[in-house]
Amino acid sequence: MHRLTRLLKQKWYPIVPQIVVTALFGFMILDLLIGQREAGKNPGSIITWLFWWPLVPITFIFVGRLWCAICPFGALGDWLRRHFGLNRAAPAWLKKYGIWVINGGFFLISWYEVTFGLTKSVPATTVVLLTVFFAAAMFSLVYERRTWCRYLCFLGGIFGNYSQTAAIELRGTKDICAACTKQNCFHGNGEIGGCALFISPKTMNSNRTCNFCGDCVKTCENDSPEVRLREKAGNELWQKLRPRFDESFLAVSLVGIIFISTLGMLVIWPPLVNLIAPVGIFTKEVIVTLYLVLVVGAGIGVYAGAAWLSAKLAKENFVANFSRFGYGLIPLNLATHIAHNLMHFLGEGKLIGQAVLTLFLPTISKAAENQAAAPAEHGASALVPMALIEPLQFAVVGVGILFSFYVIKKISDRDKTGLSSWPHYVVVALFGFIGFWLFSLPMLPRH
Repeated sequence: MHRLTRLLKQKWYPIVPQIVVTALFGFMILDLLIGQREAGKNPGSIITWLFWWPLVPITFIFVGRLWCAICPFGALGDWLRRHFGLNRAAPAWLKKYGIWVINGGFFLISWYEVTFGLTKSVPATTVVLLTVFFAAAMFSLVYERRTWCRYLCFLGGIFGNYSQTAAIELRGTKDICAACTKQNCFHGNGEIGGCALFISPKTMNSNRTCNFCGDCVKTCENDSPEVRLREKAGNELWQKLRPRFDESFLAVSLVGIIFISTLGMLVIWPPLVNLIAPVGIFTKEVIVTLYLVLVVGAGIGVYAGAAWLSAKLAKENFVANFSRFGYGLIPLNLATHIAHNLMHFLGEGKLIGQAVLTLFLPTISKAAENQAAAPAEHGASALVPMALIEPLQFAVVGVGILFSFYVIKKISDRDKTGLSSWPHYVVVALFGFIGFWLFSLPMLPRH
């Protein structure tokens, strides 16, 4: 049995990590509510945007969607459901269209981020975290299992896409599962509930909805579910038997959303907004909305054009081509996401230690607080020399481009589409070049 499988079988997992993370988030939210109003001095804001948000995407490469197993919002929702929940079945429309809701939710949060400076605003950060908490709580009180996490959480949806690149997977053992009639992994065993995300290791072939919570490992009487190292990281991206249009559309739309989020942090962003601002009929909110729709729409349009051309060359259906090759963008999306956050984590990382001291040991952090009150040059809080960060960003994006190329090749080889897949290589190269260009421009600090 793999050591990670043994970990998932432990009684204390995931309860103990959930308690630790929930306590930390509780301190953070309390500080966001009653602490400093300036983002650069508020520990809750600093830990959220300089530590948690930059580092959590990296975990998907190694352990998939494990974060969702210890997520404080999901953990609190589990507790509310067990004690007060109505446990109604998830609506059929939600099961069918959930990914589209997730896509819209991430579009909305990206608009909110760029419009209101989410990462630089303590009130805006507080609103987002509390909104997610109350939404998760309300759905947990009404519906069974983790309906919110599976079908509505915009973070879970994006994390699910990224987790398909992971080096590990949790799957059932085919021979054992074939002879099983109880399916405790899905239904539970009376002591431990069934899969909170409505999946079964017996039929599961993707990391997208598995959060490695370990319930199926604990409830199976035959030790069928196990964590395995994949032969090739991310192999499910090109081995899907039934590629889904909605999943691929989410990956395609993420390209533009990540670009606009990056653009909103650049020095050139205010001048771009001011280009239209003199036209009196446009407010800042309208201008940002126009840019967001333009960038995201352009990304979708360019990819759709490539899929149309590729489908024509291969003499196949457009939707089928779009659905298959859309997964090829996921590695580049993840790489671009990580590269964006590298600037903030490495360029401002020293603020994290100060934030932790202020959050848990305020009486001995006065000197650090006084030092933070003084104006500091950009880069004074960097963990590494600032000159190293841009090459690191380029390297990460470069790896993402190569991985996406590899996925496209494997999809093409599997379906024997040959040279008809070349438009997808061009699109990945184009999106990668735009990423290089964006990261070559000066980026503003978050705090």
